[in-house]
Amino acid sequence: ACAKEAVRIHRKLAEEQPAAYLPDLAGSLVTLADCLSQQGDAASRIEALAYAKKAVGLYHELAGEQPAAYPLDFNESLKDPASCMFLQVDKASLDEALTCAKEAVSIRR
Repeated sequence: ACAKEAVRIHRKLAEEQPAAYLPDLAGSLVTLADCLSQQGDAASRIEALAYAKKAVGLYHELAGEQPAAYPLDFNESLKDPASCMFLQVDKASLDEALTCAKEAVSIRR
């Protein structure tokens, strides 16, 4: 509940002042995805994946604007969708998880 509230607050702040609050929104989305994925049930993992993908999109945008400022945050955010998708059983999710994991590895190098 607290993680969802943090996302709600940061989303509202980011709408008003994106430059100041998009990084916080991305971080809140990662936290929410982590909380949901730890619940273990399929519905929570699917919801976690959606939030993790939103975080990756935001970090991708931020890293594109300021590559030196966000490489590790972007790299860390890639772990969440990869983790969620590895827990899925369909091939498309596994392929997407592998893509995220490979991108995270390439950023670390």
